Amino acid sequence: MTASNSEIPDFDEGSETVKWFAMAKRYMMAARTLRLSADYAAGRALFVPTLHVTAQGIEVLLKANLIGSGLVAKEVKAIGHDIWRLWEHPKNQLLREQALIEATTVYERAKTEKPEMRYFDTFEADPQALLLEYIKGLSVLHTRESDFALRYVSDLASEGPRPHLLAETFFEVADLCIRQPTALLIR
Repeated sequence: MTASNSEIPDFDEGSETVKWFAMAKRYMMAARTLRLSADYAAGRALFVPTLHVTAQGIEVLLKANLIGSGLVAKEVKAIGHDIWRLWEHPKNQLLREQALIEATTVYERAKTEKPEMRYFDTFEADPQALLLEYIKGLSVLHTRESDFALRYVSDLASEGPRPHLLAETFFEVADLCIRQPTALLIR
């Protein structure tokens, strides 16, 4: 059966999905810019703000993918700020798979760029397991479960996951979504 033109979603620059993907990429660019700044490298002053922008970017990216996969914005917004719940949504399966691939690539690249990229990891962990651990931790800090620790003054946020792997991985995924808006959608 062939879909009619009215059933085929529009993924041009002005489409709702592409607008959400573009916003997600802007957040990921901001997180990356903060993380690579001299101020970030100099101490912990930008740690929580970097995590906050990273969380916001990941949330918007996951929601964008759900909208592109057929959910309406109102349904997606109703899920709230729970990054882990968004991550686990069945329609985000291809995005999850791509993020895990990107995590490995980012991690391997970081090993060789360690001093220049301001990574503080020892690179002994499994990058995919580390990404999952970081997403779970970030989700807690981004939701009511921690009283929104990334948004308000909280000691919990200072113990959050390192933004390096998260920011770089999801920047790459957001970039793919901008270049190929339908690549990770499940219809």
